[in-house]
Amino acid sequence: MKTGIENKPFLSLLIIGLLVALGIATGMIIAPVKAQSTFATIGFVDVQKALAAHPDFQPVMTQIQAFEDAKIAELSSYENVDTMTDEQRQQLMTDVNRIQDEVSAERQRLTAPLIQDIVDATTSVGEESGIEVILEAGSVMWGGLDLTPLIITRITGN
Repeated sequence: MKTGIENKPFLSLLIIGLLVALGIATGMIIAPVKAQSTFATIGFVDVQKALAAHPDFQPVMTQIQAFEDAKIAELSSYENVDTMTDEQRQQLMTDVNRIQDEVSAERQRLTAPLIQDIVDATTSVGEESGIEVILEAGSVMWGGLDLTPLIITRITGN
């Protein structure tokens, strides 16, 4: 009959084997987490600054202002607000809201190509630079690489 002392090498070997297996399993779980926790290369773009630098920005703003002025001129048919009836005031408010919506839609229609140019330039610069994450500058409190000058250079060709 064997005593507990004779089984000790087997028990030690079993414990060591279990610890090694546990270590390997732990490594398989922790390694991907460590890999994910490495910092991504982060950049940011000041979209408003890039938009203002776009070569077509001023002409587009001139078009938007002309459209807005023409729409506001439509309200010139209304006389003094103080002498209006409630129905006339209600109609004025309806027309003002309609005009605001039309101006907003026109602004979006005219600026959409400029914004798309900025998005395209940002995508290209990010891919070429190996930047993994690009945020709008207003979202960044600290850190990151300011890509705005590169984006402006890309959209202006300078």
